[in-house]
Amino acid sequence: MGASVTEATAADYAWFNDHWLRQTFCITLVRGLDEAEVLRRFGGEHSPPRRLTVAQVGELSEPLPARYLQLVLVATADGWSVAVEDNGFEGWRPEVLRALSRGTQAVSVFDNSSEGYFSSAADGSLLVQFELLFPQRRWGSQPDLLLSQMAAVGLDPDWDEPPPGELVTAALALAERVTGVHLDPSVLAGPLLVAEIAPLLDDPPASFSLDGEDAELAAAVDRAAPGALRQAAATAAGQAVRLAQLDHDRVVVEALAAAEAGQARKVDDHSPLGWRIRTWAVEVRIAERVRSDPLASLEAQQREASLRRAGGLAERPLTDPSPWLGPGWSTLLRWRAGQAVRAALFADPRTALYATLEQLRYLPGDPWMAIRAAALAVLRSGGAAGPRDAVDR
Repeated sequence: MGASVTEATAADYAWFNDHWLRQTFCITLVRGLDEAEVLRRFGGEHSPPRRLTVAQVGELSEPLPARYLQLVLVATADGWSVAVEDNGFEGWRPEVLRALSRGTQAVSVFDNSSEGYFSSAADGSLLVQFELLFPQRRWGSQPDLLLSQMAAVGLDPDWDEPPPGELVTAALALAERVTGVHLDPSVLAGPLLVAEIAPLLDDPPASFSLDGEDAELAAAVDRAAPGALRQAAATAAGQAVRLAQLDHDRVVVEALAAAEAGQARKVDDHSPLGWRIRTWAVEVRIAERVRSDPLASLEAQQREASLRRAGGLAERPLTDPSPWLGPGWSTLLRWRAGQAVRAALFADPRTALYATLEQLRYLPGDPWMAIRAAALAVLRSGGAAGPRDAVDR
């Protein structure tokens, strides 16, 4: 794995500069798995897969809220599955790469016009990942695995500044050298197997730093015993659960009770709480994109309908976007509260507290100071929880 398979160069991928994917994309190659299994490992359990052409995928995205769904499209080439994300990035995430490469190999190229990454994983482990602009900075279990191939395509790991030339086409050439798969427009044209993704859960964060932002809270965390850290995390998560009105959700309440009892527990992608969080993540993505899309309002849709009538074109059905917005960002509150409960159960108590607080710092309605005060009171008391109604709904 990692040996040069072809002599591909950036020039072999010049066609990609004019391709429909070029602006923001992720292409992920997975060895030996069929398309349906690749979609399942991506998190494609949210809807049954369908085989569609690219044009049909475009038609699927016409109405609200379908245009905001996270879709992955998969083709096959030379014994590999080729997963394509338009305006997506799941194939860049280490959590996804580990899932895709379990028992096999996965390679991905991601770019969003401001940053891009190349990644290679095998047997459930991230081998090497680097930012295209800075190939000298690499991480993973084998960061020097691809040095000769990188240099050959123009992603020279010895450069002290961003490498010259077209980085994305160089990265695609590197993917071919690693996998032996030559991508051409026909591979990406379809029909492809398509599924909606419910994003896999994030890894527990590796590090935190509060000193410069909140020295008082950081000092209290440093002084606290593990039991107090765990209880403070559970207290903060409980505040969020009540804000999100999830205190009657059996799955959430049971997980919160475990955290309040001082337990640590792994919440994986397919556990009841994990699936709730992933489903809420889909809803949050739709809600946030509806809010930021000036064409999503009923007024904008009605204006478009008038123009289409005047031009003799078929009208599209109007879709009321308001159900996706919800009062008080309720969708976002649910997702953040679920994430906070999961974080409160992380194995390391310090990580559990910091990760819980990180989920809650920027909630709608700005309840942060009350949540912070409740957590700080527990830390200072050595683990005794504060009043359950410290945050108003």
